[in-house]
Amino acid sequence: MNINETIKKILLLMIIVFSVSCCGYAKHKVDLNYGASFKNVKDSVFFIYRSDFMVENNEPLLLSQSSGTGTAVSSNKNYSDVLTAGHVCIDYYFNLPDTQYVYQLFDFDGNEHDADLIAVDFESDLCLLRIYTQAKAISVSNERLESGDYVQYSGYPMGLYMPENLHHFTGFYSGTDKAGFSMFSLAVTGGSSGSSVINSDGEIVGVISSVTEDFAHLVLGPGVEKIKTFLFLSSTCEKYCIQKD
Repeated sequence: MNINETIKKILLLMIIVFSVSCCGYAKHKVDLNYGASFKNVKDSVFFIYRSDFMVENNEPLLLSQSSGTGTAVSSNKNYSDVLTAGHVCIDYYFNLPDTQYVYQLFDFDGNEHDADLIAVDFESDLCLLRIYTQAKAISVSNERLESGDYVQYSGYPMGLYMPENLHHFTGFYSGTDKAGFSMFSLAVTGGSSGSSVINSDGEIVGVISSVTEDFAHLVLGPGVEKIKTFLFLSSTCEKYCIQKD
C-alpha cells in the first residue's frame, strides 16, 4: 500500500466519523426541543396552599392543610382564573358543613395571592380559583391526541415549592375512556394534583386527578372535552358556580 492510498483511507475514515457524530448531535438537539415549552409555563403555573378551618367559640380552628398545583386558563387586567383538580379546592371526604377554606396561591417569583373559590365540578374533579392579578393564561387544545403522543406537566409534587423553582416532567398520552377521562404515563405523587397536562404545542390536554396506587406512573384525569365543558358552563354560571353568602 503506497502513501497516497493510506492518506485517502484516513481521510475517508475521518469523514465517516464526523458524519456519524454530526448527525447524532443534530438528532439530540431535536429531542431536546420537545421540552422547549417548559420555560413558557412558569408565569402560568401556581402552587396552591389550602387551609381548612372550623369556627368554634368565634375562633377559627385549623383542621388541616394541603397543597396542589394550578394553571391560569383565563386572565384580564383585574383577575385570573386558575384551573386545578376539585379535590385540591375541597376535601371530598371530610367536607363538614361549616368548614371554611382559605386559599393561598404562590407564583414562580414567590408572590403570594389570596384566592376565591369560583366553581367546582365534583364529578369531573375540576375546580376554578380566582386571583386578583394578571397572569399568563394557557389555552385548552382543540387537537385530538393519539396514543403515544408526547405530553408534559410542570408542578409542585410533594408540596416542594420554592421561589424561582418549578418541577418539570415528561410522559405520553395513553388514551381516553368513554366517560371522558384521559390516562397518561407520567411521574406524579401528592401535590401533583391539579397540574395541567400540556401537549407539544403548549396547550392543555388534561388535568392530573389521580394515580394508580401500586405504580405511580399511570395517571388519570379529566380530558379536553370535560375541561372545555366545565370552563364554558362555569363562565356562564349555568352550572358549577359557587354561590357566595
